[in-house]
Amino acid sequence: MPHTCSAPNCKNRDSPENKLKSREEKITFHIFPKKEKHFSQWKRWADSLKRIDKKTGKRWYPTTPFVYLCSQHFAAADFEVGGPYSTRRLRPNTLPTIFNFPDEGNKV
Repeated sequence: MPHTCSAPNCKNRDSPENKLKSREEKITFHIFPKKEKHFSQWKRWADSLKRIDKKTGKRWYPTTPFVYLCSQHFAAADFEVGGPYSTRRLRPNTLPTIFNFPDEGNKV
């Protein structure tokens, strides 16, 4: 199943047609923290997106456990590389901080 970045104005998608771009630019996808286990971090990630739900007009929060952000929304210092395959992972308690917000709001 392809991963799509949930950040406003981000078109990054991990799909067969975009695999080459992802590899060349070293884009990785990171699942939102689990709401049940890490509610505080889950909420801070969602709040950092500043997305507004079109239906309710209120702040958007993920409604499924399969919501991702791509690596372009994190600083280089937010990652650690390790393991036998040199896997790139987010450091604990990292928050996304790099966004391209539209001028008129982020309607979902």
